[in-house]
Amino acid sequence: MSKWILLFVILIAGWIGYNYYYNTLDSKTSFKGLPITIEHRKGDTKSGTDVFGNYWEKEMKHHYGYFDGIMGADGKELDFYMNPDAISDKIFRVTQLNVKTEEFDEYKIMLNFESIADAFTGYLQNYPPDWKGFGGIEEITLEDIK
Repeated sequence: MSKWILLFVILIAGWIGYNYYYNTLDSKTSFKGLPITIEHRKGDTKSGTDVFGNYWEKEMKHHYGYFDGIMGADGKELDFYMNPDAISDKIFRVTQLNVKTEEFDEYKIMLNFESIADAFTGYLQNYPPDWKGFGGIEEITLEDIK
């Protein structure tokens, strides 16, 4: 085998290994003993379609994911935003509304935010400026999540 083919194989294997680690292994972690999955990291672009059928995309200002095996009010695993630039024992729960009906939709948990104001700002940073889905915020305990 020529040295160029060997070098190419090593580079490809390294790239595959890095992407596997970054996108799979690194996304499974824990918060205060509860297993979590980080789906989108700070700086990633998240996209989707809103309830009105409009496509959107947004650069994530914080990590976003879910608590493994803990179901939220929407029947899916409970979502969270995590500030990767801070460490805090405080946990906040945002009540999110369905922007079409203005009724309760689901909770978003805010992790590693210093205060309720910090968590509120962090939540809104991940939504458009005219976001109508915010329904309130409160400090909770880890037991409230379980």
